Amino acid sequence: MSEIRTAEAEAQKMLGALVSSGMTVLGLLTLMWLVTQIGAHRRPPTWGEVLAAGLRQVPHAPAWALWLALMLAGVLVVRYGALEALRWLYWIPRMARSRVAYAVLPPADFAPSADAIAAFTADLLGMRRRVMAWLDREATAFVIGLTTDAEGRPLMYWEFSKRFEKELEAAKSFYPGLQLLSLREALPVPPAGRRLVKRRLELRPGRPERFPLQSIAEQTDALQAFAGVLNTVQVGAGQRLEQRAYILPVPPPLLARVRRALVGSARAQEGRDPLATVNSLNDRFNPAEAIERRIERAGLWAKVGKAEPMFRVQVMVQAVAPADGRLLGLWDRSEAAGGLVKAVFGAWEQWAGQNYMRSVGWPVLGGLAVLFGSNSWLRRAWFDYRWHAGTMGHGRLMTSWELWPLLKPWTRFCKAPRILRRLGITLLPPDDAPADGMLICLTA
Repeated sequence: MSEIRTAEAEAQKMLGALVSSGMTVLGLLTLMWLVTQIGAHRRPPTWGEVLAAGLRQVPHAPAWALWLALMLAGVLVVRYGALEALRWLYWIPRMARSRVAYAVLPPADFAPSADAIAAFTADLLGMRRRVMAWLDREATAFVIGLTTDAEGRPLMYWEFSKRFEKELEAAKSFYPGLQLLSLREALPVPPAGRRLVKRRLELRPGRPERFPLQSIAEQTDALQAFAGVLNTVQVGAGQRLEQRAYILPVPPPLLARVRRALVGSARAQEGRDPLATVNSLNDRFNPAEAIERRIERAGLWAKVGKAEPMFRVQVMVQAVAPADGRLLGLWDRSEAAGGLVKAVFGAWEQWAGQNYMRSVGWPVLGGLAVLFGSNSWLRRAWFDYRWHAGTMGHGRLMTSWELWPLLKPWTRFCKAPRILRRLGITLLPPDDAPADGMLICLTA
């Protein structure tokens, strides 16, 4: 098998070299033609003249070619013009308007087993359309939100489309003792009457999707880091902090195709990476190349080697705080809002392994600054639309074992104070209790 992969990599290298040589020769010929035209005191043609010359040749083309071009153009206009407009103007907003949100309140001794979390995750695959799922797929994501209630206590909530309520009830059965309340009853009143500053942050994996995030131990509640940040929010001072993780399941019929795409991208990268390929007999004994090859393949196996559910994930964070000054005398600024966003960003560092979470945008100066981030005018409108409408973009592929710390409420291992947990205690009736004829107290 290794010899076959080495031969495929060599063939890809030869094909790439051939294409590169052809493009180089074509560029040299074009340059020589331009030099000849300039030497003969002729003006080289502009792009408009080249386009006009091509259009003049259209009437001389065969009739079948013209009809084929018109049919292809019509199909493209209908698919990516009319249908996309209907999706984003009618079907997606209609599905987004039916979304509901519930505060998730676990009991104080909540500690689900790994099998229960896996079963809950598998049941989330049912929260999708079976027929014509592409119509409003962006509005059917399952949202796991973290914020604070009116008293400043950390709160988790779930948001989803109302048509999937029965599927969620089936999934929730794996978490006994869980209580769901309407989110509107727990959220604080939006701050008003002040100059407020809003800071946005969207996170995505910093490396290609085939590299996995760090696995977190079962006895560690990764939500404790987020709860610690939420405990610092001063609700009475007008501060708000919220994180939303959009999770869109990959349909099981498409899992094989997704895995093949990840393996194919890894194979293409190995064919170009001198540290991960064997070019000579001595390379097999090079420690640096052997270690790099083992790390890369171990990460790929952890990502696609198990038949586990996969999801497309989008993580968005938003902080609001009163303005405490002006930047250059033009824009309001708030150190509190910026500090809250940075603290949430730091809580994601516990997932850093072969892959890590980074902010969207263009990092410059070695990551010292990010250009065109979520707060830039280029991305701000798209961020706010997805945030308020409850829709998601393309998302990034993650497996269930990477996401499992988010797919459960706070557990008893979360030691952060003031976490909002279940209100009251549920008492189950005895096994020999009659079904009727006697009054049984269910709650206390």
